[in-house]
Amino acid sequence: DGSASHPFKTIKKAIDKADGKTEIHVSDGTYKENISLKKNIELYGESEDGVVIKAKDGNNSTVIMSDDSKINKVTIRGGATGIKVKNDAKVSIIKVTIKDNDRDGIYVEDGDVTDKKMVSISECNIKNNGWGGIYSHKRRLSIVNNEIRSNGSEGIDIEAGASAWIAD
Repeated sequence: DGSASHPFKTIKKAIDKADGKTEIHVSDGTYKENISLKKNIELYGESEDGVVIKAKDGNNSTVIMSDDSKINKVTIRGGATGIKVKNDAKVSIIKVTIKDNDRDGIYVEDGDVTDKKMVSISECNIKNNGWGGIYSHKRRLSIVNNEIRSNGSEGIDIEAGASAWIAD
């Protein structure tokens, strides 16, 4: 039923049962699945190194994020891209390790360049991805306190017209 004493066996099952603004807390373990965080879903791992979401289908993104979604303290690996942020989605990616994906670690689709649709990436470790660490189309971005290294091409690649704050 999704309670602490009877948890769902997959993250996808918890997402499917979620409605409205929902927090999903994930216990340490490796979860072999591709997930889509619906609007207003917040996903919290027990620990950044202990919760691993490994793509079941390596031809797709490991995690797809929709508007007003958040992901915190997990490791994401093995997909075509680690995280894909959908058009115009306001998202927060915090304390996430994104590594060993075939293309970009984080891929951000087009969207509004105002604060109300900001993509916030903070305290993440983005490494060993086949292409860039972060690739963004025209968007509003806040990229703060991240370690981005050893990716196949650029660490950060932002298209013209974007509005970005990058620090530390």
